[in-house]
Amino acid sequence: DYTWSIIAMETYPSYEGKSDVVFNVKWQLSATDGANRSIISGQRDITFDPDEVFIQYENLTENQVLDWVKNALGVDEISAITGSVDAHLQTLANPPVVELALPWA
Repeated sequence: DYTWSIIAMETYPSYEGKSDVVFNVKWQLSATDGANRSIISGQRDITFDPDEVFIQYENLTENQVLDWVKNALGVDEISAITGSVDAHLQTLANPPVVELALPWA
């Protein structure tokens, strides 16, 4: 299971006649295989488009901002991010190195 979430947003107090314009979003992707959990965080700049309908900061939803982030990341980068999470989960499930207890302990 993958769970995308927004952990912070940076805004310009005033930009192109609008208030509290989001320009950078810090996101997180967590995944679990039932026994293990992997988390990757990142950030993405968001380009203000004056031709799009402006949504006031207090009216933004996490889903709306996640759409912005995913559109800014693009399919290839999202695939690389989820692939990295999957690889980490595989390493947690099947560690290449383990430290055993001392046999005389």
